[in-house]
Amino acid sequence: MAEKTCVVCDENKEVCSNECIYEPLFPAEDDQKKRDYFTIKAHLLALDLTTLLPKLQTMEERREAISALLWQAKAWEKDPIHGAMAEFNDLKQALKDVEEGEDELKNAEESDAEDDDDAEDNENLIQEDRKLPPKKR
Repeated sequence: MAEKTCVVCDENKEVCSNECIYEPLFPAEDDQKKRDYFTIKAHLLALDLTTLLPKLQTMEERREAISALLWQAKAWEKDPIHGAMAEFNDLKQALKDVEEGEDELKNAEESDAEDDDDAEDNENLIQEDRKLPPKKR
């Protein structure tokens, strides 16, 4: 019977122990998780998952770290020059566009309210003019 091995242990030519922290994160039989591992490894060369992940206390923290690292690795894959900074700048610009759109909408609503007030004032003046006696000349 073959020993159960995760992608990380397989890469290090080891067999997973019962306490292997990498097996739930990078099981060898999950092709997507394999691709995720090799994407992180390819784009974040200086990062050593075998030293980072054991420092994290819970499996949830490890999953969050893997998710963040995978996002960063994919950003470098998408833009090898700027990496995650390009993603950050795109998000920053999108937020600025939304804020400007909100300001324009607010200004348009205020302008419509002022136009409504002006129209109401004009209507009131017309009504008052009708009530006044004709001007003597």
